Formats: sequence, C-alpha cells, structure tokens
Amino acid sequence: MIIKDAKIVLRNRIFDGDLQYERGKIKRIGKNLSGDEKISASGHYILPGAVDAHVHFRDPGGTQKEDFESGSIAALAGGVTTVMDMPSYSGPATTTIKALKAKLKLAKEKSCCDYALHFGATQNNFKEVKKAGKLCAGLKMFFSKSGGGMQLSTRKAIEKHFETFNRKKPVIIHCEEEEAIPENAEELAPSERATARSARAMMVGISKACILANGRKLHVAHATTAEEIDLAKSFPNVTCEVTPHHLFLSIKDLELLGNYGKTNPPLRREAERLALWNRLDSIDIIASDHAPHTRKEKESVSAPPGVPGVETMLPLMLTAVNDGKLSLVRLCQLMCSRPAEIFGLKKKGELAVGKDADFLIVDMNESWRLHEEDLHSKCGWSPFVNYGMKGKIRSVVLRGKEAYYDGKLLIKPGYGKLAR
Repeated sequence: MIIKDAKIVLRNRIFDGDLQYERGKIKRIGKNLSGDEKISASGHYILPGAVDAHVHFRDPGGTQKEDFESGSIAALAGGVTTVMDMPSYSGPATTTIKALKAKLKLAKEKSCCDYALHFGATQNNFKEVKKAGKLCAGLKMFFSKSGGGMQLSTRKAIEKHFETFNRKKPVIIHCEEEEAIPENAEELAPSERATARSARAMMVGISKACILANGRKLHVAHATTAEEIDLAKSFPNVTCEVTPHHLFLSIKDLELLGNYGKTNPPLRREAERLALWNRLDSIDIIASDHAPHTRKEKESVSAPPGVPGVETMLPLMLTAVNDGKLSLVRLCQLMCSRPAEIFGLKKKGELAVGKDADFLIVDMNESWRLHEEDLHSKCGWSPFVNYGMKGKIRSVVLRGKEAYYDGKLLIKPGYGKLAR
C-alpha cells in the first residue's frame, strides 16, 4: 500500500511525498513511489502513531472504570497506537511476577492497540523486581501514599531497587514526597488542596531520587513546574514527562471542575502552567497519566485523584501546534520518538524504513469540539469536554492495518501486541 502526496512528519523535518508499507512495516519513503494499491492523502499530514508511556487502564481490579479493551479503543481514537500501562493497585497489584504475567495475558486477549507494562516496587519485593526486568518496560516507584502498598518510605529500599532493577531500563518516580505534604491536605476543597499539596513535595522528591539514583536511568513522572524540570535535567541520565492536564489546566479551572480536576500531583497556578510551555525544549515526553474514575467516585466527598486523558492528549497538542506553541516535528519527538527511545521500543515511534507501520492521517485544518458522547473510556467524562480543537485524526493505522477511521473501530480486541 502507498499513501500518496502527503506531508510526512519525519524525525527532524516534514517531507512532501509518499509512504509505502508492506507486511506491517514501512518499506519506502520517497517521491513518486509506484505500486498497485494507492491512497491519496493530498493536503493531509502523516504522523507516527503516538506512544503514551503513562496510562492506568485499571485492569484487573478496577475494570468498572476501565479495562484493556475500553482503554485501548480510547487510545486509538486519540491517535495513540502504543500504551505503557502502570502497575495495577489491586486485583492483584502488579508487584509480583505472577501478577505481571496474568496482566500480560489480559492485555493479549483484550487490547486493541500495542502495549507494554510497567512493574511496581514495594518495600520488600526486590527478588520480584529483579525477575521483572526482562518482562516490563520500566519500574514504578511512589514516594507518597498510593494503592497496592507501593509507597517507598525508606532510603534503604529505594537504593536497593535502584541496584536490583535492570540498568538498561528506567525507574519511573512519582516524586511527591509524603513528608512534604500537609497531613490535612486530603480534607481540603480541591483548590485549597492543590495549593497545600504544592510543588515543594515534587522538588524534595526529585532531589532525593536523582541523588540516590547515582547516575542510573531515571524518569520523573508528571512534572508540574519549570523549576522541577530544571532540577531533574541538572542530573545525568534523568528524563522527565509533562501531562496535557498540567499544560492546559490550572488551579483556577478547579472552580468549575471541582473534584473532576483533582489529580496527583495537583494542578498548579496559572503562571506556573504558562511557564511549563516555555520548557518544551527541555521536556523529554508528553504522557497522559490517563487515570479514569467513575462519576460516582468523583462526586463523593473522598474523591480519588486522577483524570482521563489518553483520548484527548494528541488532539489537544495538535491544537497547540495550530496555535503556534510548538511545531509538528517537535510534537512527534515528544509523543512518538522520544518515549519509544526512553523505554526501548525499537520498532515504534518514528516513520522510517523497517519500523512498524504505525501512523496517523491528520487534517490539521479541521476545527471541531469534543462532546461527551464521543468519548470511548468507560468513565465517560473528560475535563476537556466542549473544548475547541483544531487538527482532526482521520485514520489510525497499526502495524499496517487500518485500526480506526472517522470515528469507527475497525479491528477486534486482541489485535494489540506486546511492543518491543
């Protein structure tokens, strides 16, 4: 198959020409390519399929909120062809090899997009972590309270995990330091909670993680301020991510969103949000931290933190490109090639000969508005409902097969494969 006359977003430039793929791989990129089957993409862009390194698909243990089937469909609808799922908190927690293998089996049976899994560190699962090094994409650590008993509260445990886990793969840190979070923070109203659970907790945790890592690969999850990014990037072998909700929302939005905007780390002040955009040259990746919860949970007094985002991440960033905040080339580095590089997915993230034929056909000129009924996540809501977008994903191709077209899923659960 040959896609003709497109604007093809390569690693460092946009190329006007054709893309040919065969047997699930990109075969040629050039001008005036010849072949039997051709599709014109004149006036459209071809982007690599996005790689989301941070999702919580809740499978197993929380499938009333999301599972691999619904989450992967939402991913494809949003132009994400590969996801990396964070360790489950329950059903059981992904902190043993047995649980990891069971989760891999679930993903194989249910996922529509390609996937990889992260493993969870606890205070004492060092032997399991060592064995998991070949099966997972990264090791997740929490410095604050989390589900699944994954908070690491002692320096000794942290250092031992740094020593034990596969050094070729990154350790991912939720850096909020528990001791730097006020004890009453979770009792406060959303905006007050966001102010109390300040960036200081992230700064303390980043400092601790980077010093104890002693030069090994470290990935700072969901940085929220320019200062956090500057601190993390001052250490060797440290990468960092930013989420769309921290780029597009601030504390002032909590007046309308309430608990629907409650997340960890919290939204920051408007000035801090704007400063994040000025660090796009330092940020390594953009990841959704897709963390769906039901409406009933979000409307309760003790609402859990987290917002869905895998389906809205790329449309929001395409809108930012149209607004002149970054280039399409830089966007694809942040959301495609760089996450694939950091987590060792050699076949993903780039439009190049020999890579998997994962790509999107995008109309950058189409304006549209996100409606609730368009969403595919089980949770059924988004903080970006009614948000005006510009840049429409027309088609999603995964390993050479059209998986999603104009709002319709064209593949069955189980088509997704473990990404390598």
